[in-house]
Amino acid sequence: MKVDDSRSDDYFFRELKQSYHGLCRFWKKFSIWRYDHCIFVAAEKFLAHEITPKGVGLADPNHPEYRFKPVERDPPVTPREFRSRFYSCYQGGKKHAHRWRQCRHQSLGSADALERIPKRDRMVVEESEKREDFWGLEAVECISFLMFAIYQFLFLIAPFVFWALWLTLWGHNGDLQNASVPLLTAIGLWSLFRFTVFNK
Repeated sequence: MKVDDSRSDDYFFRELKQSYHGLCRFWKKFSIWRYDHCIFVAAEKFLAHEITPKGVGLADPNHPEYRFKPVERDPPVTPREFRSRFYSCYQGGKKHAHRWRQCRHQSLGSADALERIPKRDRMVVEESEKREDFWGLEAVECISFLMFAIYQFLFLIAPFVFWALWLTLWGHNGDLQNASVPLLTAIGLWSLFRFTVFNK
């Protein structure tokens, strides 16, 4: 992502948000995973379009290819700030309300956070076969409770409907054992799915 030193924090984080969504494919909208924050990492490009992270880290303040304002705090921009700015609404710098929340007033002139983020003097040429090391930001995702709840509801609604129909309209009044078989099977499979997801 190209970054201009003359830009503000709000501009940078708006571009970061657009870049993240631009890299996500259509099916990602239905995923239970959502952006949480960014971490500072060292990375290596070893082939064309092949990049691997090498661990958490920052470029040396004296590195000739990077420019940023060193701060004593590590990381220089916290996960909480990344999350807050990513999910902020950028609409002209005026405080306004949405249905469920009120947006903060945008600090259009400030570049305090952007100054702390290491910026390289040139972009990584992903098409090149040349091996090179660099530093950057890596997105970290977390599980969305809302999406997880939606999938849980969709997964269990059919067995519940079967359970109700079996005991009422289909004339098996009192046959709880057979009525509960699909529901208990679904709960077991869903528990296995949850165990797999949360232990990923």
